[in-house]
Amino acid sequence: MRVLIVEQNHLGHYYNYDRLVIDAIRTLGAEVVMAITPDGFASEEFRVHLSPIPGGIDIRPILRPGRGGTMNGIRDAVANLNRAVKEIRPDILYVVTADGIAQAAGLARMAGLLAIPRTIYCECLINRLAFTYPNSAARRSDPNVRAAHSASTNLSLLTLRKSPFSKIHLTDALAYQWVQTRGGALRERVHLLPDPVESLTPMSRAEARRSLGIPEKGRYLVCPGLLDNRKGIPILIEALSDSSILAGDRLMLAGSTTPDIAAKLRCHPCVALREAGRLIVIDRVLSEREIFTAIFAADVVVCTYPHQPHPASIALKALACGRPTLASDTAWLGKMIPKFDMGWTVNVLDANAFAAALSTSLDQSAAWQISDAGKRLVQYCSAENYKNGWMAGLRHRMNLPPVTNLPTWEWVTQ
Repeated sequence: MRVLIVEQNHLGHYYNYDRLVIDAIRTLGAEVVMAITPDGFASEEFRVHLSPIPGGIDIRPILRPGRGGTMNGIRDAVANLNRAVKEIRPDILYVVTADGIAQAAGLARMAGLLAIPRTIYCECLINRLAFTYPNSAARRSDPNVRAAHSASTNLSLLTLRKSPFSKIHLTDALAYQWVQTRGGALRERVHLLPDPVESLTPMSRAEARRSLGIPEKGRYLVCPGLLDNRKGIPILIEALSDSSILAGDRLMLAGSTTPDIAAKLRCHPCVALREAGRLIVIDRVLSEREIFTAIFAADVVVCTYPHQPHPASIALKALACGRPTLASDTAWLGKMIPKFDMGWTVNVLDANAFAAALSTSLDQSAAWQISDAGKRLVQYCSAENYKNGWMAGLRHRMNLPPVTNLPTWEWVTQ
């Protein structure tokens, strides 16, 4: 049984998700081939996440890097799927990151341009279904915006229904609930998977800080992972400049920086903050273990996305590490942080409120404890639960018994 994994993306955590799926497939004894871009093959993310896989993996750097623009993105996604399937001839196709790609495949199938034989069993995972998170204030007040949103939503649902994927996995429970309520015929093909959190040996703050080579004393706000504008890094730095945190308190940014963020860190006020020891930057691609080490070093983990209409895996990892999160009060974070008592939310676009929240969250962090609901959420989000969700279809095709008694979302929310 040959399984093809197609992965166009490499920045951020994508290859780590792929690594978990690869491990699960190989455990069942199936053959794995992975198609990626040449840029991905040459990347630091590949070295950190995929090159350590024991015994190696059959990697084919045959995908075209995505170009800018909607139409170019659709053409590139379809061409990549067609080329990978034609060259590798799999029995099963997994697209582990199918945001936008699943819709492109559905559109191409409707136009007769998708060259994936119906004999190939296909599954995909979508992290972001933005149309399930309307900007309510604007869309309620402007009928033209509401009409455009409705048309875009209907087109997305149509293309997903026409796509070749027998199972469409979502990691977003809120988007999943939206589809189950309003998705029509698509509901039967959509399945909820956890955003995976791997299990690692706990570390004390002092141990984690020693491992990272940073000062052990004081309180830390920590923002780990890919550091970019989408994550709200500029407004986080401005809030730090205006906050009244104690002299020994610090913000640590831990992860690779995009060029625009790297440039900002070389300018005011970042230079002054770094010289004063209030801002620490670890600028490199971090392994999963290093991400967890950075979180264990924290008193408060900061997720400052102004608007992220999909899960924030860092907040889930922080919960698993027993650390509270200070997050934006919008979209997924705005719903999930209070629902599971994961920490606190704030309007990150309100400069005064955000600056005050940095100080307040540090003051409240010592008393914060994970709730029973939070413990259930962590158990549900285990890497093993994620793997088993992916492998159900493959196990069936290999005549293997299903895995039973898995934690479910219904159990989490009971």
